[in-house]
Amino acid sequence: MKIKTTGFLCSLVLVILLTIPFIPTVMTTASAAEYNWKIQSVWGRGDLSMETLAYFAQRVSERSKGRIKVEVFAEPEILPLPEVLPATSKGAIEMAHGGGAVWSMVVPSGDVLFGSLSRIWDFPDKTVTEGATMQRKWIFESGAVDIIRKEYAKHNLHWIDMHTAGSVCHLSTKKVRTLKDIKGLKLADLGGWMGQWHAALGWVPVEMLPASEMEMALRLGTINALTWDLSAITGFKWHKAAPYWVPNEGQVTHIIQDILINMDVWKGLPGDLKKAIEGAAEDYFHKCNEEYEKLVAQVMSMVKSGEVIESPLDDEYVKASYEEAYKLWDKASKEDPASAALIKSIKELRGIK
Repeated sequence: MKIKTTGFLCSLVLVILLTIPFIPTVMTTASAAEYNWKIQSVWGRGDLSMETLAYFAQRVSERSKGRIKVEVFAEPEILPLPEVLPATSKGAIEMAHGGGAVWSMVVPSGDVLFGSLSRIWDFPDKTVTEGATMQRKWIFESGAVDIIRKEYAKHNLHWIDMHTAGSVCHLSTKKVRTLKDIKGLKLADLGGWMGQWHAALGWVPVEMLPASEMEMALRLGTINALTWDLSAITGFKWHKAAPYWVPNEGQVTHIIQDILINMDVWKGLPGDLKKAIEGAAEDYFHKCNEEYEKLVAQVMSMVKSGEVIESPLDDEYVKASYEEAYKLWDKASKEDPASAALIKSIKELRGIK
């Protein structure tokens, strides 16, 4: 589900009305302040990165010696998904958790960083930790962090750090192997480049549904397949309605997600507390690596037991998926300078000319 530009502007009106109740509690005594904040994820309860967010809040408290308390919410416990970014931008909530694909209508390069620009993060031979470590090193050592932060700063947001959500998971109600098999099947995805890529291959992209509606949509045939991370199996149990796991669909093997903070809140913090938050975000990065490694092992165990059925696509699909992806890389580079800079840097990282 994307935040369309008009929807974003409308959301600002709602956010302004919400701002007063959610003004951060700050007790200023120059040397020791207490901050009571809220962070909302764009993902519902059951999503592993959302559930693990409690660890981030714990580490913020510990690293700040109790001076910052962060209360964690899932979508839609404070706000529905499209309003999380504008709410954080306006300061109605202090922090947001999610992925750039969700708000790429506002920050186009978010699609590239997240991996919705298909095959951009394609490292099937790397473990969760290996891939995420390489990505984070690239962000902070290549200068990509400056591009990313500049784009979010345009919307009064500070990008703190990345964390992984492992690989994109495709589940289908039908066994699929070929381009012919998937033609016309309705696939819930995040739109943007992801939707264009799927459409070019023959899927019928459908706007991503809230997690609470996904299983019923699968059972009713409103959608035939969906894309999420592996939490789709272990957290939401959607494989009970869509038992076929397409492990090599290839959208992205190493998802990058974000933690954002309202820029005014960030600028108002003393240096030691900024370091506490950055340290907690890095701790959360390592925790996500650990938890998603376990998740992969759990899914493979479910495949072995027959609870989940592997349905890999054939070589013709894989070949076509790369061809269509590279076309979109060129298109994205022409449409947005920040996306072009990130794509160029990722190509250098991967040795692609």
